[in-house]
Amino acid sequence: MAEVFEILDKVLYSRNCPLGVEDVYEKEYFEKNPAATGDEDEFEDNKPPSIHKMEEEEQLEWAYKVLKVNEANPKHGDVIWIGGDDYRNNGIHFWDAKNNKIIPMETKIADYGHVPKMFAVGKGEGEFSSRHWDGISYYNNLEPYWSSKTKQWFYPSNGEHEPDTDSE
Repeated sequence: MAEVFEILDKVLYSRNCPLGVEDVYEKEYFEKNPAATGDEDEFEDNKPPSIHKMEEEEQLEWAYKVLKVNEANPKHGDVIWIGGDDYRNNGIHFWDAKNNKIIPMETKIADYGHVPKMFAVGKGEGEFSSRHWDGISYYNNLEPYWSSKTKQWFYPSNGEHEPDTDSE
């Protein structure tokens, strides 16, 4: 099953990223300014905006920082959820361990977003069970998935299963 790494402004309950964006900013600020007291206007004036108000590029920069500072080690196909549970599936991304980067959801098949084609369902090395992302989304279970065997999109929640891929 995929693990979810939530990237939040302030962390209230995240077990794998206990420091959020504001915590990481504060840590960076005091490392760069060891004589700072924390009461300075400069500290407040330079705080990043809420993760929900950032453009995608800035969100990704902060997501990388939060993962690094928390020494989080997402595995290939894990979910990086920027901003936490939000409208539809906003903020859901996937960790590409092969290229060490965060990949956004695709939306060309399902408008709520779905798992990108590069995270294929199948039995091969680096492929996933069709149940790998179960329970991540309340909306569409991040379906459809790409089948490496049939080279087609399919929807397991609608009873459309690929042969021999649900054994995990």
